[in-house]
Amino acid sequence: MNHVLMKRIALIGVIVFIVGFLGSMLGSIILGFSSLGSTQFNFFGSSSESASTNEIVNTDLAEEVDINIDLGVGQVFVTSGTNHLLEGDFIFDAETGRPEVDYHENDSLGVLNISQAPRNKILNIGFNTTANHDEWNIKLNEHIPMNLQLKTGVGESELNLSELNLTKLDIETGVGETRIDLKGEWHSSFDMKIQTGVGETVIDLNGAWHDHFDLEIKTGVGDTTVIIPRDLGVKLQVSKGIGSLSVDGFYKNGNEYVNAAYETADETMNINLRMGIGEVTILSEN
Repeated sequence: MNHVLMKRIALIGVIVFIVGFLGSMLGSIILGFSSLGSTQFNFFGSSSESASTNEIVNTDLAEEVDINIDLGVGQVFVTSGTNHLLEGDFIFDAETGRPEVDYHENDSLGVLNISQAPRNKILNIGFNTTANHDEWNIKLNEHIPMNLQLKTGVGESELNLSELNLTKLDIETGVGETRIDLKGEWHSSFDMKIQTGVGETVIDLNGAWHDHFDLEIKTGVGDTTVIIPRDLGVKLQVSKGIGSLSVDGFYKNGNEYVNAAYETADETMNINLRMGIGEVTILSEN
């Protein structure tokens, strides 16, 4: 009798966890949509005209820049490859207006904010996937030190950050596929935080890391793949949810996982993984 009762209590606990977790995910999605303004939803879809603009931003006296990118609905592609601070090509819904790009400086610190125009109109979700579908193609300067914060609601994110001069990285995605490329050569330590929502995510860390680095990953619903170089010493701390974990090239040491290079490597990374629902795969590559 006690055994049956305990099984029921365990089952109730799992159900409560799932409901709470999905509620948290739904809350994140709603917060993502909240940046769209007073929005109604049309699940049948309708077409609307698009427009485009090119934005260029230069620094004045700034020695470091905080960059905040906030896209509610649409695709965002970020890479390096410009002599300006920002060079961006933006496609947007003509009815709602162009994205808001604001830059100012406080002494030696520059602040660049890029956000989607508030949307006081119907958001189309359904058969017409191009409706309300913004596309941002953003190039950033690879020499200026930057604290990069990026937040998305619904849409695809392709982030090629391997050549940027990052001092801090904070990424939060909502619904959609995300690929984060950090395969560059990193000489100075900086903190990284990546939070995923719903969808497939790939985080490619197979670069050259010449210091100690800390990375926090919080996964939502969907598959997440993390690729690390085999010669980088990595310690993985895991807070496991309902999802499954597949670890390549690591062995368990108490509540942690470490790879073969961790004990002797001069360059190390601590990864704090907080799992939700879905599969997380850690791959080691040469």
